[in-house]
Amino acid sequence: MIYELTTEQKKGIVDQNFFEKEVDGRTLTCFINTIWRSGYLTFESEGIPDLDLKNQDGLSVFAKFQVIDLITESCCGYKSGFFSGFSAKEEGEVQKLFDEDGFSALEKNGWRAIAIKTWFNGPLVLRALTIKPDTVSPEYLGAL
Repeated sequence: MIYELTTEQKKGIVDQNFFEKEVDGRTLTCFINTIWRSGYLTFESEGIPDLDLKNQDGLSVFAKFQVIDLITESCCGYKSGFFSGFSAKEEGEVQKLFDEDGFSALEKNGWRAIAIKTWFNGPLVLRALTIKPDTVSPEYLGAL
């Protein structure tokens, strides 16, 4: 069975893009959160997925599911995060790079993309789908 999962509220999906760089013998890691207005993912499961639809702790979707498709729409904000080891000056430099030209600027300046994590936050909506033969459109079987 194919399922569709989305958040009940807008701005409930966050991508965390992790970057790493060697600086003076240290490995520095930072992340940029991209906050999306809306979106959904589809995945396949043999039975009804074991999900807490209240989702109070957030759901790391790629850790939980073998995702068929993830669609996100309308980015509405970015937020940087830094792990220990950064000086205030280094944090400012990374933020300035990102503000000037986004992810491309980080990569042009030696930062290497190492991971992306996608989180669904807040209450979830799960729908069962089926694909009819010879069609592309899913048929909703109903909210679970």
